Amino acid sequence: MIDDILESEVIPRVFLHKQAVKKFIPIELIGKLALLLADEHSGT
Repeated sequence: MIDDILESEVIPRVFLHKQAVKKFIPIELIGKLALLLADEHSGT
């Protein structure tokens, strides 16, 4: 039952249960990736 899980356990047990990497990606890393992909030298 959903009420049996502590709030602190929701992320690891529900959101990240089936993920290979058991942590969230930092927003800074997503920003760096976006800049890399948008760079003029990133084209094929």
